[in-house]
Amino acid sequence: MNEIKKEEVIILRKGEPILLGAGRYIQVQNALDFIGKEILRLGKRAYIIGGKTALEISLEKIRKSIEKEGINYKINIFKGFCSMNQINWLSEEARKFDADVIVGVGGGKAIDTAKAVSNLLDKRIITVPTSAATCASYAVLSVLYSDEGNPLNNMYHNHEMDAVIVDTELITKRCPARMLASGIGDAMAKYPEIYYSLFFDQNWEKSILSEIALRIAKQNWDEYMKIGKKAVEDVEKKLITPEVENVICMNIALTGLTSSLASGGKQLAIAHSFYDAICRYFKQQQTEFLHGELVSLGLLIQMKFNGCSEEDIKNYKEFIKSIKLPTSLSDIGLNTDSPNMNLLYNGIIDDLHIVDSELMLNLKDSMIALK
Repeated sequence: MNEIKKEEVIILRKGEPILLGAGRYIQVQNALDFIGKEILRLGKRAYIIGGKTALEISLEKIRKSIEKEGINYKINIFKGFCSMNQINWLSEEARKFDADVIVGVGGGKAIDTAKAVSNLLDKRIITVPTSAATCASYAVLSVLYSDEGNPLNNMYHNHEMDAVIVDTELITKRCPARMLASGIGDAMAKYPEIYYSLFFDQNWEKSILSEIALRIAKQNWDEYMKIGKKAVEDVEKKLITPEVENVICMNIALTGLTSSLASGGKQLAIAHSFYDAICRYFKQQQTEFLHGELVSLGLLIQMKFNGCSEEDIKNYKEFIKSIKLPTSLSDIGLNTDSPNMNLLYNGIIDDLHIVDSELMLNLKDSMIALK
């Protein structure tokens, strides 16, 4: 991909605050031992929102730490999607409890919901990812869905995470390696997608922030290609190694940072729009496959669209195959007949509001990457 050229000077974020993810990021074995002190730093009444499986593997540690500090708390087991109905209901429950700290525990949907509750109530927020499958615990936004699971839009928040607590003992020894691999697939999308947005989206903010986001995303891309496979294999063996530590940090903090740096352009592009199209039109695939697994497949379209060389696409495809991510529509149980391809194509067009005929033709040609 080409270097970014300097363009006209703009006012950074048009004067809005630049929110860079998290006031504190703690990543270490048994990090949950510190959660009580982190909550106490912010308040005394914690409303905990977490997925059922996530709480099953983390709640004992959480309870021990917060009870040691004398913190009052209430737990809500989250299920479903990050929808406005969920957010409004949980906000009312947290308000009734008189919570001064919201704690989100689990994967992307539970944590996004907790962040949205915190934003709505203007309360402090701590996130506890129990996998490294997305950067949700660090990114200053929530992805909103309908109650049925159709992606709608992003809710951008007014403040960063007060703390992100990443317990590598949980992520490495209590979470399937598939989740780490999925997080790699999701994170790798940042580089080609930010590149796409800088060159093909006329409304995108083009400033030092988006340029630095691109550079961090490129550094992550190169590092994944070097150590990603070993990190996934190490997690399969329940080992915490330097490669595992680095990939967890890249999946969560560094990818979340690129999201924050690029959000003046409200980034995300073809790979994530492919995921959205799958969610809308292919519910079985949405249920059976993880977010990053579908994004990584859509990234093949993105790379083709961006003009990446066949060698670069081949190398990426070989890499994601090596960490057991899908490399074709057939890998997710779909054939490449015209109806399926048209649904995906039109879904991406609608999601990105593409109206330029040349870009539409380029996208149509790029869909061949799914075969």
